[in-house]
Amino acid sequence: LGKKHGCTPAQLALAWVLQQGKDVVPIPGTTKIKNL
Repeated sequence: LGKKHGCTPAQLALAWVLQQGKDVVPIPGTTKIKNL
């Protein structure tokens, strides 16, 4: 599905979470210090 829309699986997941309603908020994280 991601390839069809030109996005990564992570972008697709975030888009899905954002569409679930105003009471649902994504909390992205990182495992690499350089990405903070």
